[in-house]
Amino acid sequence: MKKMYTQPARSLRLLLPAAVCFCYALSPHASYGQTYYSTFGNPTGKFSVTEPSGNTCNAPAVQDAAAFADGNINNFTSIKGSISSPLTCTNGGYTFTTFLNLPPDSPYVSAGLQAGFRIKVPSGINIARLTQNISIQTFLGTTMQESYNGDSIHPIDLATDSSRFIVYVNTRKNFNRLQLTVNSNIIPLNTIFEFDVIYAIASNAQLLPVTISSYNATAAGNNVTVSWQSLNEVNLSGYRIEKSSNNGTSYTAVAMLPAKGGSGAISYSYTDKAVANGNYLYRIVAIDKDGFAKTTNAVLVTIAGKAFLKLMPSIVKGGQAVIVNSGIAGNYQLAVFDLQGRMVKQQQVNSNDKVMINTSGLSAGTYVVKIMTPSGGIMQAKFIVD
Repeated sequence: MKKMYTQPARSLRLLLPAAVCFCYALSPHASYGQTYYSTFGNPTGKFSVTEPSGNTCNAPAVQDAAAFADGNINNFTSIKGSISSPLTCTNGGYTFTTFLNLPPDSPYVSAGLQAGFRIKVPSGINIARLTQNISIQTFLGTTMQESYNGDSIHPIDLATDSSRFIVYVNTRKNFNRLQLTVNSNIIPLNTIFEFDVIYAIASNAQLLPVTISSYNATAAGNNVTVSWQSLNEVNLSGYRIEKSSNNGTSYTAVAMLPAKGGSGAISYSYTDKAVANGNYLYRIVAIDKDGFAKTTNAVLVTIAGKAFLKLMPSIVKGGQAVIVNSGIAGNYQLAVFDLQGRMVKQQQVNSNDKVMINTSGLSAGTYVVKIMTPSGGIMQAKFIVD
């Protein structure tokens, strides 16, 4: 028989106001821009948790069942334990259901807001595996409104802790309850595993109060300086600078700057150094303290500075890798020579400005790295094997 928890494990003092709402406007129901949590001074009757079951179900137990719905946004409910044999649960998932702490004049949250859960998972878990093994449901009272899974669930990796995420969906119907369903198959065999549900949340990432203005990205040689001004940094955690080298198909994080806080105009600047020649898109992602984000339009920057060659580190122990960083875009030849002019290593580099040289097998001494650029030029630099 499956277990069901509906009573709090303990009562904690309320750390947030009874109506947890960062409001820009009030209306007869929850309006855009508000943020609501599953935090109650007394969570009795506000939540439920069920565990998987079955004749040979070997699932770990839920601990601190009420913690994701009590007044403390820092503690959590856990699925914790060790599995020594395959799970064969007929009811194969855990469900965490909670009301949202709404003001008395707001019986539901408006359709269109983003809703989800803040969770913590084992470090290094594959995000695709995470989103394929959870689902999120919305309810209005006891009636399910919508259910989301797979690619409909969006994870936000919180920069302050790589194992904590916001997983959220874009809702299309009004709701006042949220449910997270965790498939027991996400739990790896023969390992110690912990999956924490910290709290539920409903908010609108596109209507963060912060306004980003005077945003620009400019090149000087092989450096790109990104600058912007912000207004109204209410509940803002910081800014992530992102860069794309493939015309916006994908972006990588360049830096994370903490928000300075305040309501007036605040200036920011960051320099991305030693950027290889080519075309890049830069953008700013503003992230609030709940993990929701707001993204600027991308700015195109063209780097056409002089090529450079850097070796890091320049002195290594035998077997330690040397990173070769150049300002070259495209394919080129790389070779390593000893001081007698003998070539000891050679490799073809394909559209990558940063490669690794394995120094295993190289005797102590000085070596010269030579690169033939696509235009036929030669660059070289030295490193020492100690």
